[in-house]
Amino acid sequence: HITDLLTEQLQQVRGINTVPVNRVLLAMQTLRIRSIATAEQASKVMNVLGIDGLVVGTITSWDPYQPPKLGLAVQLFTAMDEPARMNVDPQSMRTATTEAPGTPAPAQAMAQAAGIWDASNHRTLATLERYAQGRTRLNSAYGPDLHLVDMDLYTQFVAYQLVEKLLRDEQNRLTAASRP
Repeated sequence: HITDLLTEQLQQVRGINTVPVNRVLLAMQTLRIRSIATAEQASKVMNVLGIDGLVVGTITSWDPYQPPKLGLAVQLFTAMDEPARMNVDPQSMRTATTEAPGTPAPAQAMAQAAGIWDASNHRTLATLERYAQGRTRLNSAYGPDLHLVDMDLYTQFVAYQLVEKLLRDEQNRLTAASRP
């Protein structure tokens, strides 16, 4: 569920298209991969899905009770070169018997972001207050505290913050790489 909420936040970024989480899980099942722990596994999944990048994450802390706490860490894997894609039947996720010429380019972690958003921390609360402006349903009895009592809304806030950090890290990496 947290992955779906993170994907939802990524999809809202102009220029980024995401693959539904269930398709990624099906690709992993097809490859007999339970979790993505290496760049090689990320590369295989990217190759089967025909995608340019893969965000891999983990939950580092989770406490839905008041005050909520959620910790997440993500890494963005991309192919070092344009990968040769396998021929895949998207309906069945079965790999065809022939592969595109060449071998898939290895993936590598390019950007990463992590954090723990603890609602007992005043800085987290201030950030949440700015985030909630215009997003909180005013007709709720909880008013501006709605994100603190609804774990899905709190997770959306954390996912938003995490995506912002990840994109900032990737932008910094690309800026540094373009300097002579």
